[in-house]
Amino acid sequence: MAAANESFALGFADCFESLHRQGDAEDIYRALIRGDPLNVQGRLKLARLYERTDCKEQALVILKEVMGLGRKDAIRQAKLPMPPSVRKPGRRRVEKPVRPKLSKQEKAKEATLSEHLSISALQQESAPSPSRAGVDARVTSTEPPTTRVAHASQTPDVPRNAMLSTCNRLKELWHVVEGEADASAIEEWMHVATTALHEFRRERAFFGRDKPFAGYGKHPSGRLAEDVKYAKAEQEALKTLRRLEPEVRHADPSRVAEEPNSQLPTTYYGILFGDWHRLIVTLALLYADRGDQAHCYDLLREVLMKASVYYYDDAFAAASLAAALHCALRFNDSAYAMELARDCAAKTDLRASVPYQLIAATTRMCHGTDNEFYTHATKAFMARAVKLMDYNVMPAPLRQRIDFGVQTPSLVSRLAKYGQEENLTPDAGVLTIYGNTMAISSHFTSALPYYLRALALEPENFSINLSIGLTYVHQAMKRQTENRHYGIQQGLGFLQRYYDLRVASGKAGHAQEAEFNRARTWDVLGLTHLAIPGYEKVLAMSELVQAEAEAGPTVPEGDEVEDFAKEAAFALQRIFAVAGNEEAAVAIAEQWLVM
Repeated sequence: MAAANESFALGFADCFESLHRQGDAEDIYRALIRGDPLNVQGRLKLARLYERTDCKEQALVILKEVMGLGRKDAIRQAKLPMPPSVRKPGRRRVEKPVRPKLSKQEKAKEATLSEHLSISALQQESAPSPSRAGVDARVTSTEPPTTRVAHASQTPDVPRNAMLSTCNRLKELWHVVEGEADASAIEEWMHVATTALHEFRRERAFFGRDKPFAGYGKHPSGRLAEDVKYAKAEQEALKTLRRLEPEVRHADPSRVAEEPNSQLPTTYYGILFGDWHRLIVTLALLYADRGDQAHCYDLLREVLMKASVYYYDDAFAAASLAAALHCALRFNDSAYAMELARDCAAKTDLRASVPYQLIAATTRMCHGTDNEFYTHATKAFMARAVKLMDYNVMPAPLRQRIDFGVQTPSLVSRLAKYGQEENLTPDAGVLTIYGNTMAISSHFTSALPYYLRALALEPENFSINLSIGLTYVHQAMKRQTENRHYGIQQGLGFLQRYYDLRVASGKAGHAQEAEFNRARTWDVLGLTHLAIPGYEKVLAMSELVQAEAEAGPTVPEGDEVEDFAKEAAFALQRIFAVAGNEEAAVAIAEQWLVM
């Protein structure tokens, strides 16, 4: 079953369950799991179905598969019972048989039998078996550990060989994603890549908790039982050498193996880590193209953002962030885009200014009313950033007179960590963004102090002047305001300052933007006799804006020139329609608003 139809299939199965047709629902869940071995929602639904029908053993089997995929959090969110922990392979406890009590006569017979067996073993000592000779040769071997791992076992390891063949097939299909390919070839590549990623996600060395990748450990991904046996044999040989030659100091091979290696592995099953990263990113982008948000986010959140081999590498982390932002914007998911931007700022300990520009950019690129920028979480995050910035730039005497509340210990520790920087000034962009969060929440009086602080730092910034002007106007238009006339005058003064700064560049696009914002302000104030000429100027400048864009740098395919003609035409149509001039409203719509 195709991944794009997952939501439809789950809904169809829910309908069967509502009709008490559990068998048909089970068939759909099984088909989902067969089509996608990494499908978590299908397994959770199937486990819940088994739990409702009192098939608890089968439900536990399904839940163990979910745990094997590393999705314990999904089990908790679904409020399903957590299966009991399973011991790791190779560490299963073996119950020893209880030795029965023997009488004196039976003990004497056993001692006699043991003596005869020892004599027969001594007689055969001169002709050792081939298997024993092989063990002796391995114990006395002087090969380095990496060579011994490569030749640890001559017996075929079926899962490892299957993974090697999968990776070889993956290399053969790289051309599919590099150029144009048909849908069947892409489907085959996605299937092979998903199979390979299943093994990649099982590698515990890539998903260590809060520590960089430090190699595969003593036993690489093959985890051959022969390696464990050989390590034990090395220890036994070391004990014998120390007993026979106590005056010679022999190095412990286990400690030698534990010493950090300056050259960490760069491949996994013969594929470079960079190619694995490219594979994951490409697969996530393909899922995004198909609109499969669940599988896309699963790769981004659970693999790219958690794999230690990528998380602690700056180049890989930047590429992962770019891929995740692309997918978040593709799904118009402002919550995830804002989460990524906040994480980027948190990695710099809220001290760098570029991540805040990312916060502003993601806010603008996500459309709709359900924007994460309007939430309390973003406001609280920016409040912490501003408080940290103010604490760092304040002189010590002034800092001690202000109560910073519960954040004081954190601020003191961060200042002690980085030290007091000289000639440090606040960031006008951070102050403006925090002012925007206040203004959007209609807290205009709280936003103005931060806008004015930003204006003191950058008095020639047209964006800050526009923000201050609009804040004064909106505050004046509220029902309860102290001095409406003063607020409007102040707002129009800053708006005119914005207009002068914006048109000073001489570009048609900037002049059109300034005309539209000024006309829009007249419209908000109800001064339509001033707004209509302004909107008409915007329409008249549309051809100049288009010509300027064609003469300038090449616009990427699919992008549009920032032309405010349609917005101005829509505003004019509304003004004419409200005034009762239907002919003028229809004429504007036919000329400018027909797709």
